[in-house]
Amino acid sequence: MMLDVNEVTNSLPATHSMLPVVTLALRSPLIDAGKFIAGPCINLFNFVMIVRTILTWYPQTDLAKKPWIFIAVPTEPLLRATRKVIPPVGGVDITPIFWFAVMSFVHEILVGPQGLLVLLSQK
Repeated sequence: MMLDVNEVTNSLPATHSMLPVVTLALRSPLIDAGKFIAGPCINLFNFVMIVRTILTWYPQTDLAKKPWIFIAVPTEPLLRATRKVIPPVGGVDITPIFWFAVMSFVHEILVGPQGLLVLLSQK
């Protein structure tokens, strides 16, 4: 005995066909919140990495003093771990540049004009 797909679909209650719409309606605020949080956080991270890149050009700068400590303390664990994989090139630390590039890519993928969160919020 074969089941006809149309027969099964027509016998389902109307609430079943509304399930994707309800799920999307509930998911949309989460996507909007994700865009609202992810965009500025990634931009702040990129700004800090730009400052950190500039600070690598001035090795005499004491990163343990204010205001540089506010840049060095949050970034140093990440950069220290990355330096084990990516050594300095010609005496220049390129790990902040690496993380700036990675996070710029993540920003474009998530909240750029054709980003995942943007496209999901439009559907």
